[in-house]
Amino acid sequence: MDIHKLFHDRKQAGINYTLERMRALYQKLDRPEQDAEVIHIAGTNGKGSTVSYLEALFAGSSKTVLSFVSPSFGGREGHLLWNGEPVTADAFAEVCRDAAAFLPGVERVHGMVSPFELLTATAFAACKRWKPDVFLVECGLGGRLDATNVLENKAVTILTSIGTDHEAFLGHGREQIAREKAGIMRQGVPVVSGCGDADTWLKEEAEKCGADWMELERTWSFLPPETLETPKGSVTLPAPGAHQEQNAACAWTAARLFGVPLQEAWLSQARMPGRFEQIQPGVYVDSAHNIEAVEAMLNSVPNEWDVTFLFGAMRDKAVHEMVSRLTARGRVVPALFPDSRAMTEHEWLELLPSESVCSDPKQFVHDCSGSAEGKLIVTGSHAFTSMIRN
Repeated sequence: MDIHKLFHDRKQAGINYTLERMRALYQKLDRPEQDAEVIHIAGTNGKGSTVSYLEALFAGSSKTVLSFVSPSFGGREGHLLWNGEPVTADAFAEVCRDAAAFLPGVERVHGMVSPFELLTATAFAACKRWKPDVFLVECGLGGRLDATNVLENKAVTILTSIGTDHEAFLGHGREQIAREKAGIMRQGVPVVSGCGDADTWLKEEAEKCGADWMELERTWSFLPPETLETPKGSVTLPAPGAHQEQNAACAWTAARLFGVPLQEAWLSQARMPGRFEQIQPGVYVDSAHNIEAVEAMLNSVPNEWDVTFLFGAMRDKAVHEMVSRLTARGRVVPALFPDSRAMTEHEWLELLPSESVCSDPKQFVHDCSGSAEGKLIVTGSHAFTSMIRN
């Protein structure tokens, strides 16, 4: 069975925002998560970081962890992590075949399964085959109708942040989006939120469905840019910013519900690819692909830095607003990269007529590495930052 062909042939299915096919696959897999403790995570930003902190905490308490993350820095296999490490291509293929065995029957009745639905079913099959102690599951898009939300057995749900991304699917404005993401909540299941002012709406949804609202617990004070002052000493988070402290608090609060001994120092062991990550001297990568992520990234940039942003973006995002925020802090170099949704040279020239469009961003990064003239931050779409990082 050709795994690449399985996914390639289903690209034409596009995004079909219903749960009909996914429920059918889930039932065929026979409640694959029933032997694991499931933590289901939704949010506009912060999901991946929260997963990383949870992996570090559970690793410290000697629990095995399977994570399903999206997007991925490691290709298709990178969506599945075992104890924080991407699985091998052979391991991925094994569980993908488990899931794909049910495609003919499901697609005959319900229509073509999308690539993300097949990816989600592969994660479910991995959980069934490998039997982790904990199964960490990121929503791909939204919450209520996300493919992952067919899961029946959840130990905890986490909502990390509420922004205005994907309004075409999730509704207009933060309140509608918050209520859509709240669809992962379940009756009697604890819900942890790092969403700040959106908690008003989320608490209403929790009360409607009978979920148990948990206030964030902290055993530390936060010292910007990245230090936790704990009763046992200082802990340095792997990435800077108050948003990272909030993500760490979400993970800490959720992990404490499992009754295992935890140490704040374990949070420093979280792996944070693509989150204010230095990849070469003076060169950083941060996947800030929406307005809220750009603002969080900018808040993490030291005031004394002379900074240039190499920015690759999808045209269906709020590009003008993101550029406006970036240009207020430093020079913005618009970049081209191979993706049908990516901004074209003509579109960039209309938006930033005073800047030359970078057609070879990889060479641009190499030229900037080690420069004494300032810092370079590669940012924007995950597809762009992933290409540069890899």
